[in-house]
Amino acid sequence: MTTDAFDLLEQRNIELEAEKESLLLELAHTQGERDAAIRRAQVAEDERDALAAHVERLHSFIEHAPAG
Repeated sequence: MTTDAFDLLEQRNIELEAEKESLLLELAHTQGERDAAIRRAQVAEDERDALAAHVERLHSFIEHAPAG
């Protein structure tokens, strides 16, 4: 191979390394967003479950409350 070919390969390698670093940063950012979304979903599920339990207690109270 000639020096020009080696230089081209070396330049391409540098470009690919830079792209790899950019993609790794994007991946870390995306994973952070995913983790935050999972936490928000868990909070929403916990709130839903607490609300459902409260509604069940109210239904039970209403069913067993004296008439009038």
